[in-house]
Amino acid sequence: DYLDPNLVKNTKDQMEAKKMSVESYDGKVTSLTSQIQAIENEMNLKLQQAQNKIRQAILKIKSGSIDVIAVKTQVKIATTQFNRSIQLNKEGLKPLTDVEERRLKLQDVEAKIITQENKLLTSKNELINARVEINRISAEYNEKGSKARSDQFTALSNQYDTKAQVNKLEN
Repeated sequence: DYLDPNLVKNTKDQMEAKKMSVESYDGKVTSLTSQIQAIENEMNLKLQQAQNKIRQAILKIKSGSIDVIAVKTQVKIATTQFNRSIQLNKEGLKPLTDVEERRLKLQDVEAKIITQENKLLTSKNELINARVEINRISAEYNEKGSKARSDQFTALSNQYDTKAQVNKLEN
């Protein structure tokens, strides 16, 4: 039989390299644990930010709804004033210029209602977008966390495998 004179030294070197590899895997696991925590923290902050956007959008919708109601009230008032001025003009109590002023006022208020309803629809879209953003954030950070956890489990598996190899070399 052939006996390598450097067998003990080579085995010792191999065992030391494996021990260093175990330490390296331990560092990687620790690093990945920190990375997972950072991902979860960032996800929570992003979700809070998106929740704030939802609250803002809801408040904008409430405000926009109130504005639409106010403008509708203005339209009713302007319509009543316009109709009165027509009646008073027919009776000879108001000049035609007053009727024209009331017509312009009515048209102005009717234009405002379109603007307010458009703002309200924009606010409703912002709410929808904020809700979609929450789903996107959850998906994105769950994917990042899953990848980091997978890497962590791989490192742990490699670490345990290397420890087993060290134990074999020691025996």
